[in-house]
Amino acid sequence: MPTMGQPYRGWPDQTPAQPRRDGARGSHARSLRVHLRATVQREKLTQALAEGADPNASRELALRGQQLTGARNRRMLAHSLRALITETHRPRRMQARAIIDRRAALDAEGAITEMIERLDSPIGVQPQGMALLTRILTNADGNSPLYNASEPGTLRRMIRSATAALDAQPARSHEFALAT
Repeated sequence: MPTMGQPYRGWPDQTPAQPRRDGARGSHARSLRVHLRATVQREKLTQALAEGADPNASRELALRGQQLTGARNRRMLAHSLRALITETHRPRRMQARAIIDRRAALDAEGAITEMIERLDSPIGVQPQGMALLTRILTNADGNSPLYNASEPGTLRRMIRSATAALDAQPARSHEFALAT
């Protein structure tokens, strides 16, 4: 039972991270800081991954990459894409949830369907493709052709690029052993 003198005795999972002799904190505190920074910098990290940043370059990028490629996020994005297709085929309503470019969405329907099938497959995905798709679906105030006027076919090309990036292998080091 905890006492005033030792409030954490008996609660091993509640024990705060203790400083080590070298001044570093335990992995729990580090993990908490990484999660906090990844949450605060979520959009910036997603943009960096979409631009091809190495997910292993930092703990925050690695965490954001894991979040983007996780099964839950894949299901959520596939659901959003299905809802997008459904919305584009409905008659225009006065109070739409989001103002989408219906022409662009209809033009990209085949590419969107391919993306849904890829998200639903059991094959793993790369963070860059998931970040690209996330930016397309969530960047209404930026340059997403889903919400903003653009050249015909732009959304379709972007969706196809994101689908291709789901399978792209991350860049490998170009270091080679020197011949002796």
